Amino acid sequence: MDVKTRLENEELFGSQPGRRVIFLNTKKIFTVEDFINCDINQITASCYTRRYYMALQHALKYKYKGEPLALDVLLDREYQIGHEHYKMSTDYDLNISEAKILGFEDSKLSSYARRILKSKMIDNDDYYPTKNGRYKQDFYTVSIIEILDMMASKGDKLAKFYVDYKRKKGIEENQQDSTEYYEKLKSEIILLTVERDKLDKKILELTEQLNALKGEKTANER
Repeated sequence: MDVKTRLENEELFGSQPGRRVIFLNTKKIFTVEDFINCDINQITASCYTRRYYMALQHALKYKYKGEPLALDVLLDREYQIGHEHYKMSTDYDLNISEAKILGFEDSKLSSYARRILKSKMIDNDDYYPTKNGRYKQDFYTVSIIEILDMMASKGDKLAKFYVDYKRKKGIEENQQDSTEYYEKLKSEIILLTVERDKLDKKILELTEQLNALKGEKTANER
């Protein structure tokens, strides 16, 4: 991809790129290349905005320059969330520590995590306690990629980037596993074929010896 692409033409700047692009243009940042190479700490004093732009930098370096995604490992995180959290206010912070590093506000990811928790409890017929006030499960597993997938379905461009990246990586890993398994099977077949040829040769030799002994025995009986 062309690093000279202008910011207004890069979808990762969201559904309303104008505001962000105009701000960056005032900092003499006009293209993806300008953005990738800029010092984020020098263009904004906002802690959240810095983290968001840094996350965008990592994403664009992967997308345009083929560099490994620095935040890759965070996309494998899972959380054990207690059933009681579904009742809490949407402002309640579940302390999803990866949120800020991935470029999101913790409260936003927490809100989506609670929706997923509620859905899993309903699917497990566990939304309401039993007569003795207990639930089937004390905790439910919610992954960061489940949260991002739901955010992507609501139009979040950065979340969609992470989800697409994870899916592509999964496909590539499966293809690599398939290739490695194919090569392993091929090697085993070659080894078995060699062993079979050796056995066939040995059987032929033993058969010839047996036939020779049989001929000698017949001649002696005469």
